[in-house]
Amino acid sequence: MRQLNKKDGASRLAKIFVDATDLTFLLGKAVNPAHQNPDFPKDLSIKLNIVRDIITILEKMGKNVTVKYF
Repeated sequence: MRQLNKKDGASRLAKIFVDATDLTFLLGKAVNPAHQNPDFPKDLSIKLNIVRDIITILEKMGKNVTVKYF
């Protein structure tokens, strides 16, 4: 847990995920052309897939997750 007390953005976000009981994700559906590069690893090309993976993990941790798409 000491790693979650660091000041970098990833540690702060992870701490929020661990400490929270309820989370709401507000996701835009716009496509970023820069992320459509075929040279990108497949897992990094679509933000919604990454967020879905995070949500799945959070739900397995017993978190109540709400997703709103715009």
